[in-house]
Amino acid sequence: MADASQQPSDRRLAVEAQRGEGASRFPFLLTDDLRSPLDDLQRLRDAEVKTREIIQKYQAAMREMMVRFEILDQDLNLKKHRNPIHHLESRIKKPASIFEKLERYGKEPTLENLERYIMDVAGVRVICSYIHDVYNLLELLQKQDDLEIVEIKDYINNPKPNGYRSLHVIVRIPVYLTRRNSFPSRCSCAPSPWTSGPAWNTI
Repeated sequence: MADASQQPSDRRLAVEAQRGEGASRFPFLLTDDLRSPLDDLQRLRDAEVKTREIIQKYQAAMREMMVRFEILDQDLNLKKHRNPIHHLESRIKKPASIFEKLERYGKEPTLENLERYIMDVAGVRVICSYIHDVYNLLELLQKQDDLEIVEIKDYINNPKPNGYRSLHVIVRIPVYLTRRNSFPSRCSCAPSPWTSGPAWNTI
């Protein structure tokens, strides 16, 4: 008699029955809890591929936002003879940080929940020399037809108790890849005046 711990869960058997794949192999699903052991080499590979595909979208969205800011800065330099952007920084949130945040939200650490609930997987930090430049850049972003402003949190006019000041903006930007038409991927942008403080802004 097989050990009960080795038996597939009812949920997975139902998925397998729907897919007609039988019980010999259990493919990795986006809804799988990443804390569970991946007891099959192919499932481990599936999990790695799906994770890389998702992160690729966010990396592409982040690079697109960096280029857009660079273009705006160059155009303003040409027309206004000044650069509003002091410098740009970017980062992809580490998996441990992503899943720790999901747990704080009371959500299971799955790839599906990563895309649904985490708004700052990709982040761009825009350092401006003057506060009015921050709002000018936001206005220019709002005029871009293919860019959706999802959320704005103004910590410049409403600083945090510790004195932190920044403008947090969540945007949705299309990403075009060879295998698909486009993805609307979220990217966190935080234009802020030149101040000392946390290296990265989170929502």
